[in-house]
Amino acid sequence: MEKEKIIIDNAGESVFAYAVDFIEDFWGFTGACKEAGAQWNRERGADSRYVTSGENGPALLRGLQEAGFYVVVTPGAADMMKISSRASDAASERLIDGTQAHIEALGLPFYGYQENGVSFLRARMRALLADDMGLGKSIQALGALDFAAMAVVVCPAGIKESWRGQVTKWRPDLEPVVLSGRGSFRWPDAGEVIIVNPEILPETPAIAMQGRPQFEMLGNTGARRKTVIIADEAHYFKGSAKKVARVRRFRALVKEATGADGRVWLLTGTPMKNRPNELWNLLQSAGLAKEAYGSWHKFLSAFNAEQGRFGIEWGEPTDAAAAGLERVSLRRCKGDVLPDLPSKRIEDVS
Repeated sequence: MEKEKIIIDNAGESVFAYAVDFIEDFWGFTGACKEAGAQWNRERGADSRYVTSGENGPALLRGLQEAGFYVVVTPGAADMMKISSRASDAASERLIDGTQAHIEALGLPFYGYQENGVSFLRARMRALLADDMGLGKSIQALGALDFAAMAVVVCPAGIKESWRGQVTKWRPDLEPVVLSGRGSFRWPDAGEVIIVNPEILPETPAIAMQGRPQFEMLGNTGARRKTVIIADEAHYFKGSAKKVARVRRFRALVKEATGADGRVWLLTGTPMKNRPNELWNLLQSAGLAKEAYGSWHKFLSAFNAEQGRFGIEWGEPTDAAAAGLERVSLRRCKGDVLPDLPSKRIEDVS
């Protein structure tokens, strides 16, 4: 019988355990929680959940694991348990260091520039990774996710299965879930990477819960706390939100996620394909435009733009154009990273 999945999350100074679906071994779950000193708290919602202090979290984790449950710990709870657990608590230490351990076990270490990319993303709530094609932007984004993270990858429909393979290969601690069809969107549970194409994003992701538990909502938002939005081929969102439905839906998704302490990372090797206003729209989609340039007026000035008879006429970009983009993005060309690359790499993909 497959192990039942239990989530350990945090709220304030406490951690709590709950099941995503109906628990077959309910009494085993109850017994393990009580034995670890956790108490049932109905006030948090109708779903069964047991609450304990953060410093007692490692005991709760061990108890549930010993009872045969598959336990996933959210990033917030993991951080709290690391702070409050003793250094000798091997189970907790393995949990916190799980991301690096999984990647190292693959025998496919990051190149130096990719390690820098991972650090760049991890340090930012909103960011643009604009490396050349083929330098592993998706790998860097996956490496930047916390252990047991909650993530939504928005990408063209044709590469959804490729993303499933990348998650399976590089982050076996995470479960890839590919969505298809209108109305299929949902927010991820801990340890899940939801993979979705922009055409099927809902207009209002807050209500697209499909009967999922409601107790993780913050205020009126439907986003699960600390969800990371990853937009691959992010230049798809270079249009106007007033005119392009996929841009409008993506921005709604980002608003929900960032309003619930989430992140948004854009991945594209072509942040500006034609005109500078596309760059502004792209940055706007992740809430980066003002951080980069301050205002639309300053953006126009950075690109020597003037109002012409038939619209804006763009001139030669100034140094301020590149400086603004550098504030929010990281870009490496293939020539820049050659010293980090081996002369040859052979990999069996059969």
